[in-house]
Amino acid sequence: MVTTSATQGSALNGAATPARLEVNAIYADCRSTLSAVRQAARLASSLHAQIRILLPSIVPYPLSLLEPPVCEAHQRRVLTTLAGGAPIETVAQIVYCRDCTDVNRVTQPESLVVIGGPRTRWWPFGRLRALTRVLDRAGHHVVSVTNTDGRHA
Repeated sequence: MVTTSATQGSALNGAATPARLEVNAIYADCRSTLSAVRQAARLASSLHAQIRILLPSIVPYPLSLLEPPVCEAHQRRVLTTLAGGAPIETVAQIVYCRDCTDVNRVTQPESLVVIGGPRTRWWPFGRLRALTRVLDRAGHHVVSVTNTDGRHA
């Protein structure tokens, strides 16, 4: 698993180490993640914490984790935009992994994790349900947020 991170409004710059309490928001798609970041901001504000957006970027087995098939620059722009729109200190991190449940390995024990998704069932969100179960079983505190419009971005 390889990680890279960004701070609010800046370029990605290497793996982040948590300096204070964090509320983690898992990237699913832009609309769902925006809902998750808004909820994370409400929680982080009352906890005096920062937000960390985690984007699990799946790399298939024929490829090395150091050679992801997705354009990293695009992922960085998306994360920088999401982090820049948050009203609270926010960092963003791309997690190159084989399965989205590997995100569990980069969260602190008993972390607060917010996951957004639409009201309707759609294929990638089955993976998010699996991730929710993995995080819950690992002892994390998982908050599921539903898009208000129920649409996929």
